[in-house]
Amino acid sequence: MAGTNTAGSSGTLQTSLPTVFSRFMLLEQERGKVINTATRETLQPHTGSAFNYINYNQFVAQSATDGVDAAQAQTLADTKTAYSPAEVVVNAVVSDRTLARVADPKLLAEIGEISMNALELKEDQDGCAKFSSFTPTLGGTSTVATLGHLLAGEAILRIGNSTATPEPAPGPWFATLHPNSMAAAAVRTIPLAAGPGATSLGTAGVLGQAVVGGAINDTGLQVLRGKGLVRQLDMGELMVMADANVAINSTPTTTNGIYSKRGLVFVSEVTPYMRQERDESLRGIEITCVTSYAWGVYRPAAYGINVSFDGTTPTS
Repeated sequence: MAGTNTAGSSGTLQTSLPTVFSRFMLLEQERGKVINTATRETLQPHTGSAFNYINYNQFVAQSATDGVDAAQAQTLADTKTAYSPAEVVVNAVVSDRTLARVADPKLLAEIGEISMNALELKEDQDGCAKFSSFTPTLGGTSTVATLGHLLAGEAILRIGNSTATPEPAPGPWFATLHPNSMAAAAVRTIPLAAGPGATSLGTAGVLGQAVVGGAINDTGLQVLRGKGLVRQLDMGELMVMADANVAINSTPTTTNGIYSKRGLVFVSEVTPYMRQERDESLRGIEITCVTSYAWGVYRPAAYGINVSFDGTTPTS
């Protein structure tokens, strides 16, 4: 006697069940972060191909003797810094038959969102890539990030990287770090050894007796209460944030930035837009997303720091 007929991979009707897709998902990307730490400018139409900054030199005051000609007339000088935007484009073509056959009725809208996300991703990556243009440097290939490095960066900004002729970087100040490097700095704010002052502070992922007993400072308590030092640190005047688009090489070493908002410049020429056009010869629809912008640094010797840290992915 024949058994019961069933449908499915192990049944008698193995190919009769349709594949039903219950949900269509987009992949997440890190975007739209570093632009919030930059000075934004707009290149207006009919004003050329570059946005230009002009800065004058500094004068030097000198002591004088009563009744004697000062004889120290200062000389003016000016310096131009130019930022030239360039186009960034994302393009996709979808045939009529594809739109008619796929299970996702919102495919065209999904493609549009994916394309705009790609523009934002590249914008953020390009911004992070400018950190290497700052001329003062901190850290190195095997340097593990600590709060000391961040405080050192804050000190350098306070003096404009010069003790002879200080040019304090205008606020606000930011430190944008790769998450791998930031985790190492954050964990070192938590007393992890058996007691305060132990040499192994921050080297293990186990809370020590001193922490359990409450013998910690306010910052450590905030960490334990989930205030988010791993995500964002407020160190007086330096705001620290993580961005996964910070450059990291195979060593792994991350190229981070500690900088004044005035030191990182974003010039927009064309606000991101999307156009949809039908192409009869292709029998489909072409989607094009466009923007035009430029990233740059200003006063790179005084208003920012190129910071290299070890970028090993944390395991504890």
